[in-house]
Amino acid sequence: DLAFTAPLAPNAGRLDFVHVAVRDAVLHTIDASSTEVLHQRAADALRRAGAPAAEVAPHLAAALPSGDEHVVQVLQDAARQALDGGDPSEASRLLRRARTEPPRPPHSGAVLADLTMATAAGGDPAWRHHLADLRVALDDDELLPALRRLGRTLLSAGDLAGATKVLREAVDHPAADAQARLG
Repeated sequence: DLAFTAPLAPNAGRLDFVHVAVRDAVLHTIDASSTEVLHQRAADALRRAGAPAAEVAPHLAAALPSGDEHVVQVLQDAARQALDGGDPSEASRLLRRARTEPPRPPHSGAVLADLTMATAAGGDPAWRHHLADLRVALDDDELLPALRRLGRTLLSAGDLAGATKVLREAVDHPAADAQARLG
C-alpha cells in the first residue's frame, strides 16, 4: 500500500501526489497487477464520494474488467463527455475499454454505436469495422438512427465520401420507408 502512504496533497478538490516525481517513483515500485487493483480501489472510493464520471473513468480504464454494468455506464458517460469536449480519441479509448467489461444487451449496442461515432469523429478508419459490427448488433429500429447519426458525424469530420455512403444506406434502409410513412 505504498501508493496510499506517499505524500498526497489536495488538487482541485481531489487527492493527488505532491510532485510528479513522487508519483513516478511510487508507480515504478509496484507491478502492473497491483496498479490495476489500486486503480480499482481509487475508482471505488471516487464513486462512493460522488465524483463525476470524467474523474472516475481513468481509474476504471486502468483496472481489470470486472463484468460490472456500472463500470460500463461510467466509462460510456465519460466518453460522451470527452466527445462533447472535442476529444474523440479519449472517447474511443474509454469505449474500447467499456467493451472489454463487457456490456450486456441492450447496453452493448449503445456502447458500440458510441464507439463507432467516436472513431468516425476522430477520423479513425476503424469506424468502418465498428459499423459492420453495428449492423449485426442493432435491430432495424435502432440501426436507422445510428446510421443517420454516423452520417452527420462523418460529415462534421469532413469525410464526405463516408457520410454519403452511410446516409445512402440510411435512406435505402427498409425501416426508413416505415418511419417516413409514420411521419
